Amino acid sequence: MPAAPCRVESTRFDPAAPAHKIKERFELTDEAKRLLVRVDVWSNSDRLPLQPWIDTHLAYLNNGHATLQERTIGPARVPALLADEPRSCQAANIVTAVFAIDDQVVAVTCADGESHAARSAFEGVLSSIGTGGAR
Repeated sequence: MPAAPCRVESTRFDPAAPAHKIKERFELTDEAKRLLVRVDVWSNSDRLPLQPWIDTHLAYLNNGHATLQERTIGPARVPALLADEPRSCQAANIVTAVFAIDDQVVAVTCADGESHAARSAFEGVLSSIGTGGAR
């Protein structure tokens, strides 16, 4: 979690929706209600390996502009794909880590990779994967 105060909002979506639809979303915002980090959770009941799941449901991450790298996250050393989309004249630097745990795929997105507060919150969330009740 970020050092600065933040608010966490959660939204649950229809669990019967198709696999490509988000099932849960968590948003961390700062005191001014600016988005720091978004966490999206999908069902992966077929337990597809991560890369085929991304190719099927999150193909936009492989758009030719983002830098893609493999990384392990959290004390559980969960394998993840990190997509770092550079800043443009119309959008902030977006960084997304995608990983699979059990029958779920999770995407943790840093709303602005150039913002210290957002980057700190993003790294804090990633470092918590596999601790306590994290799934």
